[in-house]
Amino acid sequence: MDQDYQETDQELQESAALDEPVAHEVDSNYAVRDIKLAPEKKRKGLIIGAVAAAIVVVLGGLAAWFLIWYNNPTQVAFDAMNQLFQAQNVGLEGELVFNNPDPDSTLQSVNITFDSASKNLPSSSSAQVSLVFNPSVVQGDPQVSVTAQNVIMKDGIIYLQIAGLVDSINSLPLDDDARASMELFISALELIDNEWWQISLTDLADIIKLTEEQTNYATESYACALQLANADRADELSAIYKQNQFVKVKSSPSLAPDTETAPELSAGHKAYLLTLDKSQLAGFINALPDAASTQEFIACHNGVAQKYGATEIDASDIAEVDESDIDWPGTDRLQVYLEISQWGHQLRSAQIFTYDDEGTYTGGGVVKFKYDAVAVNPPESYRPISELFEELFEIFSPALVEMLQQYVYEGIPWD
Repeated sequence: MDQDYQETDQELQESAALDEPVAHEVDSNYAVRDIKLAPEKKRKGLIIGAVAAAIVVVLGGLAAWFLIWYNNPTQVAFDAMNQLFQAQNVGLEGELVFNNPDPDSTLQSVNITFDSASKNLPSSSSAQVSLVFNPSVVQGDPQVSVTAQNVIMKDGIIYLQIAGLVDSINSLPLDDDARASMELFISALELIDNEWWQISLTDLADIIKLTEEQTNYATESYACALQLANADRADELSAIYKQNQFVKVKSSPSLAPDTETAPELSAGHKAYLLTLDKSQLAGFINALPDAASTQEFIACHNGVAQKYGATEIDASDIAEVDESDIDWPGTDRLQVYLEISQWGHQLRSAQIFTYDDEGTYTGGGVVKFKYDAVAVNPPESYRPISELFEELFEIFSPALVEMLQQYVYEGIPWD
């Protein structure tokens, strides 16, 4: 019996020992791993997920901002025009071709290329006009191409060159009698051709024999005009345009009505079809006389006019325009496509297409906008315009004297 109780006690003790908690000894070298490994993985996963969600939200908001606000046509047009006003420099380069729709006409087409370096003084520009004749109507191979270049300095002095006059005349199929009748005219062209001429107000005043007082008035009035030309009008033009946004655009798949023959878009640019809000354009034009720079010019001119007893001017003297004044002939047969950057909305080029009443393409071309500053300098060699007038007078004066003698002494009627 005692033995049974002893066995029972032993079994109870063994059972109690099994129920006691077992002590877990942790190696200090692995404490961090043993205790924190699993929770750290979980926390990192939560952080990565939160960052990813934030990135998605930010990118989604950026995409919505880009598509809905920043890249909508109204904002694109406003930014592009504002950049033109605010840019330190804007130059133009382009080529236009206008075809004659009459297949029996002597003239087949007119080609124009042009280039300008700056929107402010000093500035320079050039243009070349070439005539293409109908080979089935005109004999020979006439090459009529004339180039004009000019430079205007900050002090208002102008330099002008016209080239290609003599070569163009010589290429025409003229007989000896025709050339003889044009002898004086050709001599004048030879004098003008390919020569740089300096045009200054002082020389012009001397040529037309102005009095000292008239010369002073002209010089001081011209200084007022130069002050306006050299003024920085970027902010005021931007402010006026903000109230009169006459440029409207809508997205286009290409830079032409026909996508197959359209010019290739530059990387990072989109195509837009241009339209003009004539009412807003009229408002923009009518606001210019009231601009601060215009008022400063008027005040400057009127101060000079009072000094010399000349006529004063007022902004109210400038007639306002309305929509009907802007309805130029042919605007309904004109299409203009603009190439504008997606970021920055900078206007890069304009593609122009013209059509006749039947919708047939009659010409057009491209105008490119340049924003890099260009150094403008006067030509290295030139002659004053006064010398040109003197030499022209020498060429034509004998003929004028002879004509007057015929009228006076031979009784030829003036009419």
